[in-house]
Amino acid sequence: MDYLEVANSFATVIGLLSSWVSHRREGKNDYEEFFNWLKDHNIELSNQILSNSKITEEIKIILIQDRDLILKKFVELDKRMATLSCSFSFTRGLAKAIRPGAELSDQAIYILEKLVDSGGSWILEIPYKDGVELMIYDGDGDIEIKERRFLVDDLRNLVESELLLHDLNSAGQNKYTLTRTGYNYIKDYRSM
Repeated sequence: MDYLEVANSFATVIGLLSSWVSHRREGKNDYEEFFNWLKDHNIELSNQILSNSKITEEIKIILIQDRDLILKKFVELDKRMATLSCSFSFTRGLAKAIRPGAELSDQAIYILEKLVDSGGSWILEIPYKDGVELMIYDGDGDIEIKERRFLVDDLRNLVESELLLHDLNSAGQNKYTLTRTGYNYIKDYRSM
């Protein structure tokens, strides 16, 4: 199976799992029932799954979870995929049409770009009487906050998209750490 087939299969399996779980009102999410349903919808994909014990096992692990939890996780995955899809010009329009607001703001992208360009790995939020400043702790460069009233929202979106990780330092200050996904987001964003 080539790269495109793998990517298509993952998205397809997630979509089919989401569809199947969301349409089941009650009862447990039985793997055998799902697989029979899958055969009716995509025989080729069901054969690929059947021939791969690891995929089969992972689907079983998902399906033993509580239905509401599964649906909540799929909603989170959908939001993240839409946000990440906005970094590619060929999927940006579709992602924004399906999930308005999925695209990161210019300020959020700027913050992420400054951290990537600095060579650093994390940002410290330093409180001042007029608000906060963002300091790249272990890299070069400064982050100029252009839209202070939206800073909290931008940082929250970066964390929820798993482009940054949030933690507190020993003094209780907010610390935002660059993730590999965040680094790759900027790389992909710039290559458009």
